[in-house]
Formats: sequence, C-alpha cells, structure tokens
Amino acid sequence: MTSIEDQDIPASRASDDLRLLQAPHISAAWCGDELVLLDAITGRYYTLNHVGGRMWQLLATSRSANDLVLCLGAE
Repeated sequence: MTSIEDQDIPASRASDDLRLLQAPHISAAWCGDELVLLDAITGRYYTLNHVGGRMWQLLATSRSANDLVLCLGAE
C-alpha cells in the first residue's frame, strides 16, 4: 500500500484524489451481522461490524474517500 505522500497528493486534497479499493488478497464472508475478512498473505482474520462491512462493500469499486463519506452519511 502506498501513502498519500508516495502518490504526491497534498493531504488537503487526499479525499478527492485518493482512490480506495478492496485489496485483492483479502477474502470476505458475512457471519451473522459481522463481515469476516481473511488476509491471504498474513493468514490473519479480522471482523467488521455492519458499518465496516458496508464500507468493504462500497470498496468493491474504486471510490474516493469523499465519495465513501457521502455514501455512508446518506445511509
């Protein structure tokens, strides 16, 4: 993963210019109200609540941080 600085994006413009996307090596499955993620590289599992799970769903397509905030706020 690269940082904002690595992409030469000023921090003040990061929410508009930085595109976010699911990492391809992460598998996800719903288990009740939680989304369970498995990182195939590290072998670690993570659980997300319904808000985090919705964020993961929104990251299925490349989005700006600003777009994510607007989508979650509207919901």
